[in-house]
Amino acid sequence: EAQDNSIDFNIVKNICNLKGNAQILGQISRLCKNKKSKEGLEELKELNGLLESVGKGAFVEIDLSIARGLDYYTGTVFECFNREETLRAIIGGGRYDTMVEQLVGEAAPATGFGFGFSTLELLLKEKNKVKEWNQDWDNFVGMISENERDYANTVCQKLRDKGYCVEIELLSKKLRNQLNYANTIKAKSAVIIGEEEKKQKTVTVKDLSTGKQTTVRLRDL
Repeated sequence: EAQDNSIDFNIVKNICNLKGNAQILGQISRLCKNKKSKEGLEELKELNGLLESVGKGAFVEIDLSIARGLDYYTGTVFECFNREETLRAIIGGGRYDTMVEQLVGEAAPATGFGFGFSTLELLLKEKNKVKEWNQDWDNFVGMISENERDYANTVCQKLRDKGYCVEIELLSKKLRNQLNYANTIKAKSAVIIGEEEKKQKTVTVKDLSTGKQTTVRLRDL
């Protein structure tokens, strides 16, 4: 690409080899030969100054070899690593001032990033920061059909507001499969909602240890 645009490959190589703290900005300056590169350098200087002003300068390394895989970036791009750099980038992103306008027709300068959740999980496990889930589920809210979804959401939220640990069916499985799942997660009870329950503003509560079912009014839940 450098050859196609009549760019001296040695200059590109020298630029890509530059990596370090703010002191390398002077070296970068000597390699900036056109307006666009000088504007990029000024943006880097400004960003680095802002990071230093909030006490984050020690966590920053300038690396001109970084190139993100998407072409909508219009300015500085960045990647975040664990301090030991034993893993892939945990976060990657950058500045994209034209993308929102291309999508919705209204200019909105923006900066964003994405997480590498698998890498983040590895790091948290390495640092012993992942806690085992030991919360018992109080209730599982199931429904006969998607027609009861809104009412089921209302019931679920009411239980959560009262401090219960509640999971709700998301995949529209058959009720038998929903109850099997409720048993798998060791929920104490299943709150079952059908057409009649929705109409009467009630729920059917099934004790999953005894199998006993009780009809309860929503206001008494």
